[in-house]
Amino acid sequence: QWYRWLGIVLRERTITYRNIRTDTRQHLLVAIRSGSGKRNVRDCNKFLAAELVLSYENPTSLHPEQLVGKVVEELVPIEGTKKRARKKVPNYGYFNSDVLDLDECLPLLTNTRELNIQETRGYLCIAMDPYPYNQIAKRSVNDVNIRIQYQPKVSVSLFTQPIPSIPPEVATAGLLRRPH
Repeated sequence: QWYRWLGIVLRERTITYRNIRTDTRQHLLVAIRSGSGKRNVRDCNKFLAAELVLSYENPTSLHPEQLVGKVVEELVPIEGTKKRARKKVPNYGYFNSDVLDLDECLPLLTNTRELNIQETRGYLCIAMDPYPYNQIAKRSVNDVNIRIQYQPKVSVSLFTQPIPSIPPEVATAGLLRRPH
């Protein structure tokens, strides 16, 4: 955990060696049985994030839109009048936080059929790529000019129950080469 938190604090630094570029973030995959201290790890992460004035999230859903975000319409005041105008603004998802603990990731590591899970795995792969070479982009299907895009600086912990094996199509897709 020490190196992970050191990496979080220095997450915008790029480390370059010859043609290899990476950042200091360390993403964790934690396989832990029920009742073995997972809550303690999450509570420690939440406490440290608060002490370092960093944002911490522990979502209950792994839906891609909640992780990435979307563009929403807001009513904003028009200067000098009492009127309001509609304006499209990005509503960033959990990837825009500093520390992200994802609980109950067993389906993420074992489910190969559900498209939602596959899409979540794809977005996680991008978010865990080295910053700033990890741009996430999502555009509206109704209007190609409406899009949300950013480079996540988030450090991700994936918590799961111990599992006997991971399907080859999940293991070779890239998600598991990113956590340390």
